[in-house]
Amino acid sequence: MIETYEHKIRQLYANIGLLITRSMKQRDIQEGIMKEIRTFFNPKNWSLFRRDAITGELFFVITSGLDIEEVRDIRIKNGEGIVGKVAETGESLFIADASKDPRFSSKIDDKTGFVTRTILAVPIVFHGNVYGVIELINRNIGDFFTSEDHLVLQTIANFAAIAYANAAMLKKVETLAYIDPLTGAGNRTALNKKFEKWHKEKTKPWSETKIFMTLIVIDLNNFKEVNDTLGHQTGDEILKKVANQLENLLRKGDKLYRMGGDEFIVVLPNATLERAQIAENRLRGVLDGLVKKLSSDKELSCSFSFGIASGEKVESEKVLGLADERMYEKKKQPNL
Repeated sequence: MIETYEHKIRQLYANIGLLITRSMKQRDIQEGIMKEIRTFFNPKNWSLFRRDAITGELFFVITSGLDIEEVRDIRIKNGEGIVGKVAETGESLFIADASKDPRFSSKIDDKTGFVTRTILAVPIVFHGNVYGVIELINRNIGDFFTSEDHLVLQTIANFAAIAYANAAMLKKVETLAYIDPLTGAGNRTALNKKFEKWHKEKTKPWSETKIFMTLIVIDLNNFKEVNDTLGHQTGDEILKKVANQLENLLRKGDKLYRMGGDEFIVVLPNATLERAQIAENRLRGVLDGLVKKLSSDKELSCSFSFGIASGEKVESEKVLGLADERMYEKKKQPNL
């Protein structure tokens, strides 16, 4: 039975609707786009570009007709070439003869040896946010892309944009669930998740090597008096500055968490107790300096207490309890 154009359109709408309702992972979205473009257009040459949220540059995530390894490192600036112009304006472009269009950039052709003749490029845009561009090149049947081709490709892009927006929103929500809103440090939920991951790690049966880590518990002494005398706004300002100072001192792989109130935890994966003591001295010096700086214009009488403990990652809760006990022991002692 010959599949009619109307049937293909109905099937297309049914399939791309799944882009919104199924998994919100970017990989699933991209595979869905690839499937529908292959099914409907069967093109030899096409590409899916994503937009870097930080730089605004476009980069290849899927390509057919080009070796992905040849173009993986290519970055297209906002407004550069056809796809850059589509990303900049959020509007589609039909190019019947690329060689005669001043907006065309030969950067990719020059690197790959490919010859671009005709182009249909549509933006993946939702609520003004451009997530990327879909580009079809050198149509096989007929000389030009049609208005129907444009409508179908833009429909695929529109549904893909909604799926990308949903995925981005979900990722943002998940991220916020693990972040302390005041300081930007990880929260207790994030620490628990890390502990759960470590609990699942088992030492390999053929190895006797145990995986150790160290925790440093840091408590701001007399912080209640700061809030009572100087106000919660000043207290919040101090906590943010403390968190910022701690973050600046951490090494790659180390992580800072705020347990609420005035208590912070520094996690040093794969760190010995000796390294942790060096880290404590470094942290203590910086935090004491911060208190002196803040005291110059505010009547502060606060200091910090530290508790350190090391142990196996699979016993992280036990290690945390021990570090917490040591912190409270020092808190009871003067000048510690």
